[in-house]
Amino acid sequence: MIQMKQIKISSISSTNFLEKVFYLWRICDKINGMKIVQKYEKHFTASVFIFHRFDNVWKVVLVHHRKFERWMIPGGHVECMENPVEAVLREAKEETGLVPRLFSFMHRACDETESQWILPPEYFFEQKIPQHGNDNAHYHVDCIYVSFVDAVDLSHNRRESHGIRWFSEKEIREDTTVFSSTQKMALTFFEKLKNKKVEDIATYIHNKKVCQ
Repeated sequence: MIQMKQIKISSISSTNFLEKVFYLWRICDKINGMKIVQKYEKHFTASVFIFHRFDNVWKVVLVHHRKFERWMIPGGHVECMENPVEAVLREAKEETGLVPRLFSFMHRACDETESQWILPPEYFFEQKIPQHGNDNAHYHVDCIYVSFVDAVDLSHNRRESHGIRWFSEKEIREDTTVFSSTQKMALTFFEKLKNKKVEDIATYIHNKKVCQ
């Protein structure tokens, strides 16, 4: 915070008017040169891509967000008594009715006796959320996971979204109402899942392997 002190013109030794003006100008110039950075709250969130293989075609679940009016993956805030994995499993259940099995293309579980290993996200993003109604602008620090499910029946939580459905790779690519970041990540995962069966994906489940 910039603390302003009252400037008394009479305190300047010279009685020259121009000297007083230039003195004030230099003070104002210093103040204007300072970069004032507005601070925003940062909220940790967790989101998840949920895939299912329909015959020979992989599809992903998206929900139609009420506030943003766009298709996106299910997710929400990490509560104070949760870690990101617990939060994303809860959010997935609340928004889709599904119980996803988290896995990773990058991370492997590590045996640890003194602490519990937690699956890291596939992506980790920070995004500014603009002011909406009574909610001030803030940041979401989002942990993004990938998962698959055996069940396909979806449960639409109308308090959370306008709609919910399965999207194929082609539909994700062509639908302009899908968030661009969601589209890019989904297409990356579709490429990694190409020609893979559920049995292949099971080898990526985080609790099946340990670090070397």
